[in-house]
Amino acid sequence: MKNKTRRLICWTPTVLLSVAIFCFSAQTATTSSAVSDSAAFWLLDLIRLFVPGFDVADWDTLIHVIRKCAHFGIYLCLELAAFYAFFKERSAFGFASLCSLGYCLLYAVSDEIHQFFVPGRSCEARDVFIDFCGALLGFLLCTLVFSFREKRKSQRTAK
Repeated sequence: MKNKTRRLICWTPTVLLSVAIFCFSAQTATTSSAVSDSAAFWLLDLIRLFVPGFDVADWDTLIHVIRKCAHFGIYLCLELAAFYAFFKERSAFGFASLCSLGYCLLYAVSDEIHQFFVPGRSCEARDVFIDFCGALLGFLLCTLVFSFREKRKSQRTAK
């Protein structure tokens, strides 16, 4: 029972992020644009708190950047969650790294294929690239944490 609970806890963030990505991709172009616009207005309001009078010269560019940062960011989080789940499952850094990066890449490809069938959306290799770059940054963060942890562990045993 204990192992099943631990496994459920380890995999829940990966599953939730995967479902969130699927739900975002299932939005029609109109709904997706409305979400992006509201995020841009929120960001603009936040910036104006610190820089009064700030204005955006090119609204479309801001929206585009927000959308691509969202792709990058959610796949960074997906990689962190998937790495954690695979690492707890097998406890081998290399295996967890390979599996989590593979999962993120396959999910990014399937996500773009899914969008191809959603009204007004498209399937873009550029988005897969951006998604995978986010996953790679997540992998680098995992590598840094793992290296730091191993270094501390070896320092403790050397004392």
